[in-house]
Amino acid sequence: MEKNFSDLEYKAFITEIKAKVYESQHQALRQVNKSLISLYWEIGQRIVEKQEKHGWGKSVVANLSKDLQNEFPGVNGFSSQNLWYMRKFYKRYPILQRSVGEIGWGHNIAIMNKCKSLEESHFYMEMTRKYGWTRDVLIHHIEGRSYEQYLLGQTNFDKTLPDKYKHQAKLAVKDEYNLEFLELTEKHNEKELELAIMMNMRHFLSEMGGDFAFIGNQFKPEYAGKMSFYLTALNEKVKTEDESASIGIIICKDKDRTIVEYALKEASHPMGVASYKVTAELPHAFRKYLPSPEVITGSVSHIFDVLVK
Repeated sequence: MEKNFSDLEYKAFITEIKAKVYESQHQALRQVNKSLISLYWEIGQRIVEKQEKHGWGKSVVANLSKDLQNEFPGVNGFSSQNLWYMRKFYKRYPILQRSVGEIGWGHNIAIMNKCKSLEESHFYMEMTRKYGWTRDVLIHHIEGRSYEQYLLGQTNFDKTLPDKYKHQAKLAVKDEYNLEFLELTEKHNEKELELAIMMNMRHFLSEMGGDFAFIGNQFKPEYAGKMSFYLTALNEKVKTEDESASIGIIICKDKDRTIVEYALKEASHPMGVASYKVTAELPHAFRKYLPSPEVITGSVSHIFDVLVK
């Protein structure tokens, strides 16, 4: 005799089965991607070997592209441009590494075109694999120099955050922020900075990527203590149970890297210290390369006279 089952039990059962199906699909897609990357690497290897052995020139790639597309109609990936990427792929990685097969081909192309060193390439590969970055997000991080910022950034995240959070947190904190949109001169004071931030709040938060508290203009060791106080209050009064611990970022015009290192060493809350720059006013060292205001005015007047005539 068949037993009745409850709606709750069946919902749990179907949720479990769906999860297994999704995981199986993901595994299959990952395997297909690895096979595709391996194929592209091998094609690039054979192109290089034949060119070196027989002295073949660029025409071999065009001919190969035409023949492959005729043999496999409707199969994408055999354009001349993509075959050149395969050749470049092999030249960049003479030994096929596991990490390159764990991200998409479009991601690999972006990394090849935009990264200068193998160390930088491996960094973005690992971050893409670990956090599931899309190609657009990857390019955003590369163009935003996340690798350099990651290396330069002064934080205590290694000892204050769990492994699953610390790398992503480091990516979120820059070593230097560009606040030129505030249109301040180099000789601005704290009050002018604070007022400019309040007047440009939306743009400021876009650059910062989160909430902030204004503390001061130049980093002092005691600011780490103040930030710890703010973070304690924030965690106890504002943070919900399902949220991770708050991270503090101290932004200052100038910082001594050694002082920052010692100040963060004993801090128990996760925090980082970054500097900022404003470039609304042209530095004196570059002014000699530009024409004077009088010359510019004269040129504009001349153009205007010509147009009028």
